[in-house]
Order: sequence, then C-alpha cells, then structure tokens
Amino acid sequence: MCGRYSLEIKEERLIEAYGIPDASLDWSPAVEIFPAEEVPVVIKATIKKIGLLWWGFQLRGESRPLINARVETLEQKPLFRQPFIRRRCLVPADGFYEWKKEDSRKIRYRVYGKDRALFSMAGLFHRFKDGKGNSRWGMVIVTAPAVGEVASIHHRMPLIIPPYLHEKWLDTENFLPEAIKPEILGAFPKEIEEQFQVERSD
Repeated sequence: MCGRYSLEIKEERLIEAYGIPDASLDWSPAVEIFPAEEVPVVIKATIKKIGLLWWGFQLRGESRPLINARVETLEQKPLFRQPFIRRRCLVPADGFYEWKKEDSRKIRYRVYGKDRALFSMAGLFHRFKDGKGNSRWGMVIVTAPAVGEVASIHHRMPLIIPPYLHEKWLDTENFLPEAIKPEILGAFPKEIEEQFQVERSD
C-alpha cells in the first residue's frame, strides 16, 4: 500500500517538470504527506492541468477515507471502474514510506527515486460527498505488487508511471484500460529495479 509519501520540490519546479504553463498552486514542499490532505495532481481534460485534490475517497458511513486502489482489480471494483476509464491522474512524489515488522517493532523505510528525482505515481480521481454532504474531488493512489528492493520491506507499493507513458496514462479519450494496462504493467518492474533505492527512516 501507500499510506505516506513526500514531495519536497518547490512549486515552480513542480509545474515546470510537467510542462504546464501559467499554472499556480497554493502548495508548500512536504517531507511527509498524510491521507486527507490536499495534494498536487496532474490531470488532462482538454489540456493538461495541475491542481490540488483531497487524498482519499470518503465512503458513506466510514470514518477513514479509502486511499489506495489495487491495479489488479480496477476494472472489477465498481468504485474504481469509471475513474480508471475516464479519470486517471499522475501524483507527483520524490519518495514514499513503508513499514517493515522486525521482531516486535515496525521500522519505517523511505523509498527514493534515483538521485532523489521526481517521479509519478498512478492515481484515479472522483467526486464524492463528504460526511457533511459537501461535494469534494478526491484521489486514490494505485498500487501494485512490490518489486526490486521494495519487496524486501513490503508486499505492495505505488504503481509508478514512467515519463514516456505519462501522456498515455492521462489520455483517457484515446487509451482505454485494455490498451494502457498491459503497457503500464510491462514497464513497471524495470523502472523500479533500475531507479529506486530504500533507506531506513527512523
């Protein structure tokens, strides 16, 4: 799963990295981002945009938001089927956290991109009503079976979208699930094994 991540890059560099002109965010770099916070995401409607969405889908009667979606079952789960077809997004990050049980303790690890570089996690976004009946846009991070070094600390991790597949992931008009899913999953293990490292983060 992915329950925390980091994005320490400044707003101007973040906007530049995704090639989005004239964008503006009310965003501050963060070493640890938690669920139910507003976070930067990249979407594409008629044009590519960057904005802030709430991290999580709040379900009726549930106190905690749903923050992850498993890539294996996106097409089967009613909550995720339509967002996977029509509302895919990129979630910028420069690291994420996982915990490993060692003896009676849980040890926290941080997973970095090579050279602490920015990378993109797969996301889905969706409109829902919160506990007060207010309409809100939220996003979930898509996860996949862990590979490479990450598999030594946890069995799940965010699905990473490599830069050369960004446009296809965002283009829900021309690339439907049956076209994009095999290509994304085929690229995933190679990208992780070559570009990510794990460090203990006490």
